[in-house]
Amino acid sequence: MTVKQWLQQERPPEESGPATLPDALAAPEPPTPWTTWEEVKQIRETLKEQRFLLLRRPEHLSGAEQALVTTLLEQQSCVDLRVARAFLIDWYRLWTDENRQRRSGSEAQARFESWRTDASYAALPALKRVQDRLTPARFASLSQFLLHSDWEATNNGAERAGRAFRHRQAPHFNLRKDASIEQSMVVTACRRKQALTEPNRQRFHTCQRGRRSTRAQDADCLLTIDQTQEMAVV
Repeated sequence: MTVKQWLQQERPPEESGPATLPDALAAPEPPTPWTTWEEVKQIRETLKEQRFLLLRRPEHLSGAEQALVTTLLEQQSCVDLRVARAFLIDWYRLWTDENRQRRSGSEAQARFESWRTDASYAALPALKRVQDRLTPARFASLSQFLLHSDWEATNNGAERAGRAFRHRQAPHFNLRKDASIEQSMVVTACRRKQALTEPNRQRFHTCQRGRRSTRAQDADCLLTIDQTQEMAVV
């Protein structure tokens, strides 16, 4: 029998039906409370898309965003995520209370000790590494502004601005006078405002037909330089 004849044969009746997988290879049922794997996929995609909301402070979330975060954290598979969210909120609450009022140094120290020794946080390896890294000496360095009522907390942006300001005061800049320092700060602010407000200037499109290549232009430039040098020698 040739291959062509074999392909033209009709399939037996027992093979005409749809193929079924063995029970061992069948897809398992989704975990409760989900009923289909499509719901599991939807939750996974939502977590992937809205994962940045879980890092925000509660007061920085709108009503819709807070409802979405609550819905995600209530899922059965988000047990570790709920612990990580509580870990982050407790860290934010070390410095200020729910009304965004600054805490006292002793209150912040007590909350820090409770946060650092919390067993539920230490159960997750990633959070345990953060607890071990933030030693009491490190916390004392970070909480100095709580000991002085006229001090303000800083962030990364303030640190970068401070380094840039100190760089402008280096010896190779003549900015030791107050008037020069103020003028330099005004110029920097104007440049930033101009970069944010003015649209990007784009070059008009020009037809490239008939234009010489860059390599030919470079050759002409080198030839002109050689001729100039010969005339200078003469």
